[in-house]
Amino acid sequence: MYKGSIPLIRYTLEDNGFRESVHPSQEWCILWGVCNLKSEIYQSLRKYQKVNHFPRSTEITRKDCLCKNIRRMQTSYGYRHFDFVPTTFVLPQEFTLLADEAEKSPNKFWIVKPAASSQGKGIFVTSKVGEIPTKGDYIASQYIDNPLLIDGYKFDLRIYLAITSIEPLRLYVFDEGLVRFATCKYSIPMVSNKNRFIHLTNYSVNKHNTNFIPNSDPASDGVGSKWSLSALRKYLEAHGVNSEILWARIDEILVKTVLSIEPALKNACDMYVPFRNSCFELLGFDILLDSLLNPWLLEVNLSPSLNCDAPIDQKIKGEAIADLFTMIGIVPLDQRNYTDQRHKSQGAKLNPYVAYGAVSKVPVRTVKLKRQNTGAKRSLTREEKAVLRDTEAEYKRRGQFRRIFPTANYAYYKAFFEAERPLNTLLTNYLISRAADKEAAVSRKAISRVCLLYTSD
Repeated sequence: MYKGSIPLIRYTLEDNGFRESVHPSQEWCILWGVCNLKSEIYQSLRKYQKVNHFPRSTEITRKDCLCKNIRRMQTSYGYRHFDFVPTTFVLPQEFTLLADEAEKSPNKFWIVKPAASSQGKGIFVTSKVGEIPTKGDYIASQYIDNPLLIDGYKFDLRIYLAITSIEPLRLYVFDEGLVRFATCKYSIPMVSNKNRFIHLTNYSVNKHNTNFIPNSDPASDGVGSKWSLSALRKYLEAHGVNSEILWARIDEILVKTVLSIEPALKNACDMYVPFRNSCFELLGFDILLDSLLNPWLLEVNLSPSLNCDAPIDQKIKGEAIADLFTMIGIVPLDQRNYTDQRHKSQGAKLNPYVAYGAVSKVPVRTVKLKRQNTGAKRSLTREEKAVLRDTEAEYKRRGQFRRIFPTANYAYYKAFFEAERPLNTLLTNYLISRAADKEAAVSRKAISRVCLLYTSD
C-alpha cells in the first residue's frame, strides 16, 4: 500500500496468500496507491510488477483538468460529440466569464466545487456570483435542475471503469455499481432553499442526515438510500425505459472521457513506464440522469471509495476488486521467473487474482497484414502477437467486467484520436475477424444440424 491503507484491498490480497512488503526494497508484485504516484516509482518497475495508476491520469480526475480536456475535444471535434458535461468555468481564471454569464441569466444556479476535493467537501449551490470564492482552485458548473427522480429523490450513479492498457487502449466497465440518493425530496433550487441533502447525492454527505436509510441486506436491493445498478435497471425497465440504449450512451461517455486524455497518458507512459502492462487503473465515474434520460458526467474519481459501510458495498466493491485483480493478471513472486509457462485457470473465485492467464500463452492464429500503400502482406511482429495474446487472456479473466473498448464501433471513435495508433487498429481488426469466424462457425454447425436432420428422415 502506498500512502494509505484500504482494508478491502488488504484483506482481499491477504485472504488469497499475499503479504504486504514491510520495506520498499523488498520484492513485491503489486502496489496499490491511494494517490498519484511519483515518476521514480514508474521508472523503477520490473516486468512482473504492477501499479494501480497511470502517470497523468489526474488529467480527468481533477475537476478543472477534466473541464479543460473536454472543452478542448469540443473545440477540436465539435460540441455535439462531447455534449455530456454541463457548462463549466474554471476559477479563478474564468471568473469574469462566469460573472458575464450570470448577469445574462440571473436566475441560473451554479454548483461550485473545489478542483481537487472529494466526498462532497466544499460543494455548494448558488445563483449569486458574490458567494463564489475568487481565490483558490474551483469550478462552477451549471446546475442541472431537472434531474430524474425516484419517489421524489435525486440520485446519481457510481460506475467503475478499468483501464488495463493505453497502447493498445483497453477499457472495461464493471457490470455492477452504486446508485446514491439524496436524503431530502427534491425541489428546484432557490435563494432560500440550498439544503445540501436535497441537491447533493454524495454518500459521505447524506449518511449524516437522519433521513438516511441504510442498506442492511444486499439481497433486499432497491430500497433505502443506496441501490445497486441492477436494481435501477429493473426499476427503469418496469417504467418502460430501454436500459440498453441508456447504458450505450453511458458507455460512450466513458470512452470519450478517456480519449480526451489519451495523448497525455500515452506520452507519459512512453516517458516513465518501462513495460506495456505495468499499469492499470480503476476509476469511479459519477453520472447524473436528467428527466429526459440524458446522462451527464459530473466528475471522475482517481481513487473511488472502497469503504464497505454496508453489505451492498461489500458485495459490489468486493466483487469488483476480486475481478479486477483476476483480469489484470498479477504475477505472484514465485512465478515471476516463469512468465512463459503455460497455466490453466482453475476459476476466478478459487483464487481471485493469481495470474494464471498472465503466465499462460493463448494461441494466436497466424494473421497476415497488408502493408500500407502496397499490396504486399506481412506476418505479425513479436510485439503484435504479444498484444493479441494479452488481450485474449485478459478477456477470458474479465469476470463481471464488460469490455467497451476496443469496440465494433471503432471507426467512429478513431476520429477522436489525435494520432494514429496502429496497435488499436490491429487489435480491432483481429477481434472483428475472430467474431466473424465464430459467427461463421455457428452457422456451419446450424447447417450441419439441419443436414443431419434431413439425413435422419
